[in-house]
Amino acid sequence: MDETGAVVMVCVLAVTMGSLRALDRGWAVTLIHAAVVGTVGWMGLVLAVQPILGLGLEFEAGLGPRVLGVPLVAALGLSALAVVTGGLAEVLLGHSARGREVAYDGITWLASIAAMLQLCALLAAEPGLRALGAPWHWSGGGAYFGAPHGSALWLGCVAFLGDAASRKVRASFAVPRTSPRRRWYRPASVLVFGTLGAVGVVAGDPAETRLIGAFAVGVPTAIAMSRLVPAQLSERGEVRR
Repeated sequence: MDETGAVVMVCVLAVTMGSLRALDRGWAVTLIHAAVVGTVGWMGLVLAVQPILGLGLEFEAGLGPRVLGVPLVAALGLSALAVVTGGLAEVLLGHSARGREVAYDGITWLASIAAMLQLCALLAAEPGLRALGAPWHWSGGGAYFGAPHGSALWLGCVAFLGDAASRKVRASFAVPRTSPRRRWYRPASVLVFGTLGAVGVVAGDPAETRLIGAFAVGVPTAIAMSRLVPAQLSERGEVRR
């Protein structure tokens, strides 16, 4: 995977998931979510590349424009991943997507689950992605197959703050839907999340990391499928009636 391929992959994922979410929730809600999560994610990555945290995150050249040492495409990638895990969290918790956004009392819980799912995806997929030549590395190495343990904790905190801030902003503005509802966003979230786990299972190096992908991503994906399929069939039945 060269730098150009990584940029293209991130952009395709962001556009695809963003569009599906917009068709479900509306463009205004989706753009606010992307802006807030992307900004928080970028700030988290800026700190990760600085010596202050001691994580030693470094990006390869050729990833496009950078601000304070962080390629903008990296922040876009975290934003796209947040869209995926946010949809999966709603499936797992059984929240309804009808009407306005989830009330504020559910924001912290949803953000916590979404952050844990994002952490699971990163832990499962990173060994496989690095084995495939992912354009980043941790200069100081680390106990987690070349990555420091603090990296996972830090990215999990960034994911929680970004998702919680996004949901709070959307709840404060009470942005109405501006487009018809579609049913593709949640199934696509489950599919993409499961694909990330599959990358870890197939390409994880060393081989021990493949078990992490199977467990950390496989279990949430299986639970989500057990909830999603009956819900989708029920909604289709209601529409036909």
